[in-house]
Amino acid sequence: MPDRQISVGYMHSGYPFMCHLDSAPKITSLTLLRSEGNWGFFHELGHNHQSADWTFSGQTEVTVNFFSLYCMEHIVGKPTGEGHGALNGEKLFAALDRRLGTPPSTDPFDQLAPFVVLLRKYGWEPLQKTLVSYQAAPLARKMPEPQRQAEFVKRYSHNAKADLTSFFKQIGYACPDDLCAELKNLPAFDFAAWRKSPAPAQHAKL
Repeated sequence: MPDRQISVGYMHSGYPFMCHLDSAPKITSLTLLRSEGNWGFFHELGHNHQSADWTFSGQTEVTVNFFSLYCMEHIVGKPTGEGHGALNGEKLFAALDRRLGTPPSTDPFDQLAPFVVLLRKYGWEPLQKTLVSYQAAPLARKMPEPQRQAEFVKRYSHNAKADLTSFFKQIGYACPDDLCAELKNLPAFDFAAWRKSPAPAQHAKL
């Protein structure tokens, strides 16, 4: 809701989110939201749906943007993985290079870039099924982060019907030997091959 004096920053999550008064006309224009969207609105709404089960250290401003990307694609009609200037077009590959560099970038958009790769390769359904799965099968309380990461890789791989362990290892996720053995019968995602001939981003059918 627009407010003269919000708690922090320019926007923040809440009920459903808070913003300054100058954003009020943008909230009330359905035409504008459908034609241009608003990354900030979608981002703050996304915070209300995040879970610690699949949001790891340093990712508070990363996994929230799953929802921003989804809204920009399915409401506005942007190509898969686009909607913010930091990842549009060839900038995606620059972000990937920084994320996979030494040391790896921790910038939120650089961290989001590998998920854009998975969305373009496998579509939204595997990620959606993975996130929903935590509602039906939540994790044990206080599970250590490496185990939570391995569980995320396991669920995402099964839903994508692909072995994603090598890819997630590159971005620092824990993929223990027993998980790699469990998933070895699935087709492995060859990121290097994808990088050489990535499929073009597809527009959502509105």
